[in-house]
Amino acid sequence: MKTNDVYSYIVRQTQDITTMGVANAKQNLSIDLKYQMIDEDDSSKKLKVTFEHISLKSTSLAGEMDYDSDQPSNNSLLKSLGEIINKEYFVYFNNNGLLTQVIGPERTKKNNISPNDIARLFNDSTFATMLENTFDIYPGKPIRVNEKWNTKSSATVSNFEIQKDNTYILKSVELGVATISASSLLNMPSSTIYQGKYKLQIEMKGTQVGIIKMDIESGVIISVNSTQKIDGKINSMGQDLPMTISSEFNSSSKKIQ
Repeated sequence: MKTNDVYSYIVRQTQDITTMGVANAKQNLSIDLKYQMIDEDDSSKKLKVTFEHISLKSTSLAGEMDYDSDQPSNNSLLKSLGEIINKEYFVYFNNNGLLTQVIGPERTKKNNISPNDIARLFNDSTFATMLENTFDIYPGKPIRVNEKWNTKSSATVSNFEIQKDNTYILKSVELGVATISASSLLNMPSSTIYQGKYKLQIEMKGTQVGIIKMDIESGVIISVNSTQKIDGKINSMGQDLPMTISSEFNSSSKKIQ
């Protein structure tokens, strides 16, 4: 990427949650953003990222939620989602292309959270974490076909501490486009949330696999397609309830300026 280059980036995610073998929740999330290289020298690079549109549809036993940032919402649980629109985040890389820092308008502290409080699940820290996971894939050195590299990440989203052990393999390079396989081991140590006066203990583990397409010359991620499966349990009043979360993630980018 060159200074002042601007790219659009589109994210689409679907998620199905099954508890005790019964499907009881489904979520569709769409995010449109743009990013621009605003500063570049021999030692670092800086991207400015702006969120332009967010939509969220959620169906569960508790009911349905539907939010679109292009349309005003009177739902107090969803209204604050619109506050992320046009906010600016800054992503920093060193001269080897390794991500060093993400700075947002606010890094929200961890709080006790109700599972039904959708708006607080999508705060500034959540989106900063999303950017970290999006851009923190570069090896920081030249890579040959069939060579692999690893990254580790840990992020707090509300009360959930998620640890990721990521492995990438350069599968091929054709016509200036690199194809990279990505696989991750996911681990969420035992965490506590509160639903009203009830205390819930949650523990989960899972895997994520996918394919990344990257433009060699610019380093821009062209597309990401991945699937994720997490198995876990919720302990409520001494009873363990098995849970499975299945997700699909698709993203794409293109140069707009």
